[in-house]
Amino acid sequence: MYFPVFLKKSDESRLLEGLLRIIGEVSAFPLAIEMKDEKFFREMPEDGAYVERADKIFIKRSEEKRANKLPNRDQAIQRFLENFKPLCAKEVHIIGRSFLAEAFVRDCCEQNVRHCHVYREDYRSKKHPNDQVLYQDISELKPKVGDLCLFVDKAGYKSWQLNKLLGKGENALVTASIAHYREDSFLGESLKAERLEWLMNLLIPLLEDLKKKRMVKPLRDKIYAELREIDLTSAPIFLIGLPAVGKSSVGQALAKFLNYGYYDLDKAMMAKTGLSITELYDQDEKAYRDLEAKLLQQLGQRRRAIISTGNGAILRPESRDYLLDKFVVHLDRPQEWLDEGVSTRNRPLLRGNPGLVKHLRKERHFYYHSVSNCRVVNYHRIKTAKLLQELIQQRQKLQALIHREISRLSR
Repeated sequence: MYFPVFLKKSDESRLLEGLLRIIGEVSAFPLAIEMKDEKFFREMPEDGAYVERADKIFIKRSEEKRANKLPNRDQAIQRFLENFKPLCAKEVHIIGRSFLAEAFVRDCCEQNVRHCHVYREDYRSKKHPNDQVLYQDISELKPKVGDLCLFVDKAGYKSWQLNKLLGKGENALVTASIAHYREDSFLGESLKAERLEWLMNLLIPLLEDLKKKRMVKPLRDKIYAELREIDLTSAPIFLIGLPAVGKSSVGQALAKFLNYGYYDLDKAMMAKTGLSITELYDQDEKAYRDLEAKLLQQLGQRRRAIISTGNGAILRPESRDYLLDKFVVHLDRPQEWLDEGVSTRNRPLLRGNPGLVKHLRKERHFYYHSVSNCRVVNYHRIKTAKLLQELIQQRQKLQALIHREISRLSR
C-alpha cells in the first residue's frame, strides 16, 4: 500500500520529490508522490501528506476533523544539534535573523552554551534577556577551532559582505547550513552537503508520523550517507541477507545485466585459506569473522562490482560501520520457501538445524534493515536481477537530480 504525498509546485519541489523517494525506499515505506497546484492545497480534498515546503507539512486523515501541521521544524533543529552535543559551555556562532535562527538560539540557551553569538545587520537594536546571547556585527565573527558555526540566512547583509567568510560566491549563501569551524576553512564546500542533511531532518518526521515510529539513527545515517558519499555510477553494490535467499545467483545475474564484476565473499575466504567455509568456521569462529570483515573491506575497494556477502557479515559492528556509506541491497525470500528445506552445504550454522533460518530472521532483521539502501524479495533470480537493475538505474537518476537541484538552488 502506497501512502499519498502531495507536493506543492515550487522552485524546490523536484528536489523534495527526489529526497522523499529515497527516504521512502531506504525506510521500506512506499510513497505515492504527486505534484499539485495551489488550489488543491487550499481545498485539501484527499487524505494524505501535504508538503507546501520542507518546513511546512500538513497531514490529513479521514478520522480527524482537520489537517494537522507536522512539528517537523522543531524536531529537525533538535536532531541537527544532536551531532554536536554536548553544547554545554561551548561557543556557538549563528548568522541569521529569521524565525529559524531564533529557534536555534532558544535551543542553544536550553543546552546552556557558554555564549551564543548572533550576527545580524540590525544587531544594535537587539537585546536578549539571557546574557549568554550576544548580538554582534558580522565583522566581529572570529570563531576558534571547536566552535559551532551555524549559517541560517543572510541576516540582512549583502552577498559581498558574507563572501569573504562564507566560502566562494553565491554557492555559500544557502539556508540552514551547519559545520564545525576548521583551521583551513569556515564553511566553504560543506554547505551543500549540510543543506541536504537539514532538508532530510525536515522530511524524515513525515515518514515517522506516517509509520507511528521514530526512525532509528543507523537508518537516518544511511540516508545521509547515500546522498553525501555514494556515487552509484561506479560504486560497488553489496548483497546481504539470510542463508539461501539467492545472493549468489541473483548477484551473478545482476553483474551480467550491469556489466559489473562479480565477487563472492565466501569464495574469497576459501581461496585465501584453502579451506571450506565449514572447516574455517569449525577451526576458530573468531578468526573466521576476523577474516570475513577484512576481506569485506578489501572487496569493497573495487569499482563497478557486485559483492555477495555471507549471511553473518553484518554481525560485526565494524562491518556495519563500513557498509554505512556503501550501497547495500537486502535480499530476502518468503519464509515459507525457506521452511521447505535449505541446503546446509557451506552453511555451518544450519547443520542439523535447517529450521534455524526463522530464528536468524528475527535475530538479524534489524541489522539487515539498518545497513540497507533497498530491500527486494527474490521469487525468481532473473526477474529479481532485472528488477534490481531497474531500481539501481532509477536511483542513479534520483541522485543526479538531487545534486543538480541543490546546486541550482544554491546559486
